[in-house]
Amino acid sequence: MNNNRSKTLKLHVFKVLIVGLALCLIPLSGCKSYKGQTNDIKASYQQGQFEKAKDAFVKQAEKKSKTRDALVWKLEEASALRTANYLKESTKALEEADAMISEFEEKADTRLGQETISAFTNPANITYEGWTSEHIMVSTYLALNSIIAGETDKARVYLNKAYQRQRDAVEKNAKRIEKEQEEIAKQENASSAISDAGVSSKVSGLYGGLDKLTPIGDYVNPFTSYLRGLFFMYNAADSADLETAVKSLQQTSAFAKDNTYVQKDLETAEKLANGGSLQQSVTYVIFENGQGPYLEQVRVDLPLPISGGIYPANVAFPVFKTYGNQNNRLKAATENGSAETQLISSMDDVFGADFNSEKNRITSRIIAGVVIKQAASIAANQALDQTGNAFAKIGGGLALSAAQTALNVADTRSWTLLPGNFQVCCIPTPENKTLKITESSGKQSETVQLSDDGINLVYVQSVAPGLKMNVWTAELAKIENSVAPAESVSESAPEESVTNVSEKTEEPVAVKAEEKSAEPVVEAQAEIVVETAESIENKVVEEVKTLEEAPIVSVKSEENKEALETELKALKFETEALEKIKAEAIEESKVLESAKAQIAEE
Repeated sequence: MNNNRSKTLKLHVFKVLIVGLALCLIPLSGCKSYKGQTNDIKASYQQGQFEKAKDAFVKQAEKKSKTRDALVWKLEEASALRTANYLKESTKALEEADAMISEFEEKADTRLGQETISAFTNPANITYEGWTSEHIMVSTYLALNSIIAGETDKARVYLNKAYQRQRDAVEKNAKRIEKEQEEIAKQENASSAISDAGVSSKVSGLYGGLDKLTPIGDYVNPFTSYLRGLFFMYNAADSADLETAVKSLQQTSAFAKDNTYVQKDLETAEKLANGGSLQQSVTYVIFENGQGPYLEQVRVDLPLPISGGIYPANVAFPVFKTYGNQNNRLKAATENGSAETQLISSMDDVFGADFNSEKNRITSRIIAGVVIKQAASIAANQALDQTGNAFAKIGGGLALSAAQTALNVADTRSWTLLPGNFQVCCIPTPENKTLKITESSGKQSETVQLSDDGINLVYVQSVAPGLKMNVWTAELAKIENSVAPAESVSESAPEESVTNVSEKTEEPVAVKAEEKSAEPVVEAQAEIVVETAESIENKVVEEVKTLEEAPIVSVKSEENKEALETELKALKFETEALEKIKAEAIEESKVLESAKAQIAEE
């Protein structure tokens, strides 16, 4: 009887050792935080070595293309290409990232399964699907690149997709969080630890900085809303587009209350929606400034209540971090005067709000995972004690300790090359079509030649004061019968002159019909035929219904061959990964059976 019991214990110990050692063989990337993996490349980027950083990110994105980290490296690649001024290549990378995200969105129900698995392993080892704020920024950048390339149809599709993602996020994420909380609640030890006052107090102390951010709810990105508002205001095909512009600018205005340019644009959109028309040629300067927030691993000693006892554990958490010195501004000067950019949106606030909405879920999952692993470790150690074998105790203890360390790594993956904030100013287009832009901190400057009279966009990107700026120009819309610019504004009055430009500038113009005069609303504005008003209104209602469905339909129609091929590759990779896991499980089973047979022979 005792002999059989001894053999059983030996077998159990052997299994413990096998499992522990197997966990130690997790790829090294799983034992090193994402921030740790990107530190060297980011250093080159922050020093202005954009070509070097671009090459490194492109190489890593290719290397990681078939791993669980494929999306995050693709996002970094897209930003690195963009900052190095490879706009077409950046667009291609963004399209590939967008295809991955679309696939994740279509398979949202599988997310819970893989995140539940993460409670037993390293959270950084689950497939990275991106933050909601990142999904929205992918669509935003694709729209922006399309505007710069003059592809307004694509820009419309991507802006609608960004809005759709924002609208869907609230409900989808709420359901996901609720389901995961239900799963964690089933783990008695985990629930007890999560609700413990001592544990909660220590964990809460890690996230005090989030309270200092400007609250932004419902996954809103004010810059995305602003870009959508400008686009639909100046590329309106009908009254529904103008209504979209008004609503988008209202949303931006709610978060950028002190931005006089945003407030003026809202007034313009409302005037156009009410049948007005404007004829002032203006130039918008949008400034993409600084470096966005990131996640950093921080370890905390927690006293975890498990099975009636208190067990200390050193637990790794992802903590929200931001860069300082994000106050750089742009001064836009013409022969008539100057203006300075004002804040539209801070990515610290946008990503901070996204992270804050997920914070409790993340910390609960981490604590639950540690508790589950710790409970298993306690049971294993008790089994080792019963063997009476000193070697087994030491070997098993080391294996379990190594496994715990390998699995206890915070998931710090995020799109780290996003900017710190977005700013804007609007100034009358000068007769000589020359605009000089100068940054307030680093004193870098560029002279830009504007296009013919119309609504001009000058988009400027700066990673840090003093580093080389990227400048892209585009025409938001053409206008008819442009009038002379507003009165000159003195360059010698910085703050006050900015306000004066906004006050004295004629409100931006209405869009030119661009040979689309067959649109019902445009006909009504041109002819003002009272007899046909009712008929026109009915047609508009029908078009509004069509446009409400357009975002989803259009997105599908825009998926090109490359995007579909990317999706097929992703599906193939998932299949191969599952086959590999299955094969490994079979091999492990064979090893255990062989070991069991050997012990039985003894």
